[in-house]
Amino acid sequence: MVDINFLVNLIKSYGGVKRKLIIGELARLISEECKYEDAGWFPVNGKYVLISSDGIAEDLVSIDPELSGFYCVLVNVNDVVAKGGKPIALSGVVSSSSPEIRRQITLGIKRALKSYGLILAKMHTHPDSLTHEVSGTVVGITENPIPSSTAQNGDKLVVAVDVKGKFGDKKWIRTFDTVSTLNKDEISKRIEPMILFSKLKLVNAAKDISMPGVIGTVAMLCESSRKGAVIDVERIPKPSGVDLATWLLAYPSFGFIVTTDDKRVAEVLNIFRERGYFAEIVGGILSTTEVSIIYNGEKRTVFDIEKDRIFG
Repeated sequence: MVDINFLVNLIKSYGGVKRKLIIGELARLISEECKYEDAGWFPVNGKYVLISSDGIAEDLVSIDPELSGFYCVLVNVNDVVAKGGKPIALSGVVSSSSPEIRRQITLGIKRALKSYGLILAKMHTHPDSLTHEVSGTVVGITENPIPSSTAQNGDKLVVAVDVKGKFGDKKWIRTFDTVSTLNKDEISKRIEPMILFSKLKLVNAAKDISMPGVIGTVAMLCESSRKGAVIDVERIPKPSGVDLATWLLAYPSFGFIVTTDDKRVAEVLNIFRERGYFAEIVGGILSTTEVSIIYNGEKRTVFDIEKDRIFG
């Protein structure tokens, strides 16, 4: 029987959460002002260019190089979209001494470029690498970036996920694929909500649900915003037939967390739901430093962002 203590320990010990700890150490070597955004941006002629760089865990590259190539594009696209941006182009680096692994990675990248309608701007290879790796950068554009660091006290916490997919567990990496069965127009439809939120200024803060899972991602948003949150995990949208413990660690192809106020939340939910998402208010943003969950009528703190910093 799963209880709340089991869920807390599961989330805190998950590799997708723990691997974020070294980010702060490196970021502070460059600047003490790092906000730990999904993507960075800078102004150009009245708009903002968004840039996200990411790499794929070697575990996944070794097990499924084609999927790792696809996910190298996906993760960067989601980071740009989470900031309200339209993704435009990709550059990437493929590293492996195996011709077949290099080929499979590249085929995965090609599949993703077609799915998302991106331009391939530049590629680089390391054919004598001792490891199998793939990394990439996606560039996008927006008129109004949505930060992770601007959640407000009293905001509603909304989780939106496309739940029509299937798991492709690769060791500890719990990918939930909802993209492979969609055509280009359907993928564009899934990207629309965040772009609309940016244009209409409907949300205060946002992140895409990534490797740390939904609660870990909420904690990252809270750390960036210097806020706390409470989440009723039984309200988190999930596929039928998938147990809650598995779902809390999932990395969905399309999943976003946004915060907004009472006046705008109904419109936010409608925009998500009209474009293929299951979206619900799952909790709220608090003035504390604690990120807590509610399950089966009980409440427990998962992270205290003053003590359990996700970014280290």
